[in-house]
Amino acid sequence: MDAIFSDPEDVADFVKKAGAPAAPKDCDAETLAVVKRLNKKYSLVNEGGKAVIFQTAYDPLLKRRRIDRLSSRDLQTLYLNEKVETGVDDQKRPVYKTVANIWLNHPERRQFIDGVTFDPTTTKSEAGVLNLWEGFAITPALGDWSLLRSHIHQIICDGDRGHFDYLMGWMARMVQRPAEQGEVAVVMKGGEGTGKGTLAKALLKIMGQHGIAISNAKHLTGNFNGHLRDAIMLFADEAFFAGDRAHVGVLKSIITEPYLTVEAKFQNAVQMPNFLHLMMASNEEWVVPASLDARRFFVLEVVDAAKNNHEYFAAIWAQMEAGGYGAMLHDLLALDLTHFNVRAVPVTEGLQQQRKLSLPIPEAWWQDCLARGYVFRSRLGLEKHFAQWHDVISTELLFASYAEFAKERHERRPMTREQFGHFMRRMGGNPVRPRKGFGGEHIVDETNAFGGSARTAKPIEMTRPFSYKTGNLGDARAAFCEATKLEVTWGTDEMFPEAAE
Repeated sequence: MDAIFSDPEDVADFVKKAGAPAAPKDCDAETLAVVKRLNKKYSLVNEGGKAVIFQTAYDPLLKRRRIDRLSSRDLQTLYLNEKVETGVDDQKRPVYKTVANIWLNHPERRQFIDGVTFDPTTTKSEAGVLNLWEGFAITPALGDWSLLRSHIHQIICDGDRGHFDYLMGWMARMVQRPAEQGEVAVVMKGGEGTGKGTLAKALLKIMGQHGIAISNAKHLTGNFNGHLRDAIMLFADEAFFAGDRAHVGVLKSIITEPYLTVEAKFQNAVQMPNFLHLMMASNEEWVVPASLDARRFFVLEVVDAAKNNHEYFAAIWAQMEAGGYGAMLHDLLALDLTHFNVRAVPVTEGLQQQRKLSLPIPEAWWQDCLARGYVFRSRLGLEKHFAQWHDVISTELLFASYAEFAKERHERRPMTREQFGHFMRRMGGNPVRPRKGFGGEHIVDETNAFGGSARTAKPIEMTRPFSYKTGNLGDARAAFCEATKLEVTWGTDEMFPEAAE
């Protein structure tokens, strides 16, 4: 059969007229360069069932990389003014596309269709799943970090070897087992310029992307906390107030809850395992809400031996920059944790103090009574009747004293009488029925010998009132310490002369 077309140009003309696209200009290299460039900064991710473009950016405020979430329209708007020639049309005119469209439609764009995770056990991402764990920012290596190590032992731990060993174990556990929850918060309390934050800053340097420092609790208590998505270490520098209920709730969840709910702005909330290791620093007296059975806070009183010693701290940082970070990480990774139990928290003097400051209203009231040496504080000038300790104290007098104390502290839900009875028994009181006792005080009208009347303050005397036997003051104080597991320095009776009358 004869050929339909004898001239190759006739073939091209036929194809063109038939509607087939003309052979494109060879722009593959330029297109691929665009894709590679955008792949360094962007990735298309399936996050919670939504197609989201992840953009990596540096946050100068938090001094760490952050992930911004963009829509495809956002990306197109960003690159609307940057176009690349991708071929010619059937009229042999150049065809241009924005680099955003090129990247979005290219088969080699960076994408994670099966979702996103944060798995600190590996730096690899499974096929189709983005793993946010990048590893440490420092390479471990032999070296010298003796100055910071000495600072930890002598200044932060005040020379206490047991406290130093626990803190070293806590840090080693964080870098050796980053996929485990911190469980215990390290709290460093001390004045400004004492070096509370020196250790935390070194650890943040090692953790890199996975360490974050905050100085305002709103970064945790606010509506959005997406920055915690890939965090292992959290350093809160003067960020929490123990008396704020919102702060208390966040602290509890960070330390104890196995999962965190993380929500970035304009994105669905996602639940993830809690890998956070919390370190706190403060110069406030009351730092954490340490309840009587608290075993989740390792509280250290930082000494001021190096306070504002600029040469001292400059030497530490110079050594750390000269290989100290790598040496510190090397030693922490090599530390034997076979016998380390993170929940075996040393009961420090700092923790004892935080417990005292965090006492519930009933315990705080009873401690106040024991400290001053008597129960009822007269407001009508009848101190001689009340300002002394009695082995047996009427329930009415005890409850009146507690009720006044709770009112002054703005207690929202004071104890009922039944609850009060349980409390007194827990504090070592034994219910009894003495024959006579005081139940409070009141104003009475009395008539004198001349027929006149006068208003007089008198104690309320009760016959056989319900009472509690607490023993002498020393016994009552000992029972309080036993019940609360607190160590209290009470002072002497000379501090309360009215109690000795």
